[in-house]
Amino acid sequence: MNVLNWDKNTTAEEIRKEINAEKIAKDSKEIEKFVLKTPLIRLNWLDTKNRKVWAKLECNQITNAFKVRGAYNAIRKIDKDIPIVTNSAGNHGLGMAYVLWKLGRKGKIFVPVNASEIKLRRLINMGVEVIPVGKDVYECGEISKKVAKEIRRSICFTIFQCRCYYWARFSRSGSSITKR
Repeated sequence: MNVLNWDKNTTAEEIRKEINAEKIAKDSKEIEKFVLKTPLIRLNWLDTKNRKVWAKLECNQITNAFKVRGAYNAIRKIDKDIPIVTNSAGNHGLGMAYVLWKLGRKGKIFVPVNASEIKLRRLINMGVEVIPVGKDVYECGEISKKVAKEIRRSICFTIFQCRCYYWARFSRSGSSITKR
């Protein structure tokens, strides 16, 4: 099963079949070339006798969130001629828009009609087509999936799929943390 087919009903066993150390290491190196190196800081006031607490400051990432990592790892693997469609009211959309812009790709990002003006401006400034539709993220997502099916060969990325790309391919290796 390909990660593009993963959804909330995908089993852990199906996901494990797609994950291996070689893929994680390879993807991790590619992601590292694309994103900013963000600081890892110790939160010693949260430590206990049996644990040390650290925070990875992904708020310092170019889009102010880790989601650019999963977006890049997903989009870079898709043929350049395939249109990308997604929906988001926030950081997922910003991550997708940034990656599309940096890779010189076209994309459509559906946003709920009540999306934040600041997020909308950031999306528009990255050159993606922003389509306000639906009263909330769920309705917006349903519409974006429908439109993606109507566009020949397009792929509609959900936040879940990009999160899976990030966690399955990058986080599990701990590469950005263990290198510090």
